[in-house]
Amino acid sequence: MQARTQELSQALIVDAGLALADARGIGSLTMRALAERLGCTPMAIYRHVAGKDALIALIVDTALAELAPARSDIGWQRAMEEFCAAFRALLLRHRSVAEIMAGRAIVSGQTLRLAESAVAALTRAGFDDAVAVESFVALSQYTLGASLPGTGQELYLGWRDLAGELTTSQFPVLSRTGRHLGTAHADQRFLAGLRHLILGYQPASGRATGR
Repeated sequence: MQARTQELSQALIVDAGLALADARGIGSLTMRALAERLGCTPMAIYRHVAGKDALIALIVDTALAELAPARSDIGWQRAMEEFCAAFRALLLRHRSVAEIMAGRAIVSGQTLRLAESAVAALTRAGFDDAVAVESFVALSQYTLGASLPGTGQELYLGWRDLAGELTTSQFPVLSRTGRHLGTAHADQRFLAGLRHLILGYQPASGRATGR
């Protein structure tokens, strides 16, 4: 059932925008398309949202509200692994949010809340401020990259289909090793890479806590 103009609210508009972008891609999100989905005029939307840029920021904030902060009651390595795994799961549910965050900087209440919790988990473990920030950025960027369209299970299925066509004369290494790409599972590959990345960082104090 389409919403009537008088029933509009910012929350309703943002939820509809997120659903539209997830279903059709962020490129499909226009005020006209959103108005059609809501059963109102584009001008009615502008009474609640300043414009498309503001709407996109609100969409990201709404989606990120689903993500719990990094835990403070466990070791930093496990806390960061759980946080990044949950972040990726959220981005896979909301592919449009992954696309948005890959294309523009979003600094909002929710991004600040989550960054505060993750960086705090690292500084509590003994990381100095600069390395704590570097670690958080590296882990976040890796997670975001592993959540974008083209980096999921479809990638490994593509490698599997290609494996038999690689000739040893043209691709001597890939013809031998490509089977490992073709048999990989995206979630397992993500976690393996994440754990290696996490292990690459150590607090300056050497007080790395257990998993």
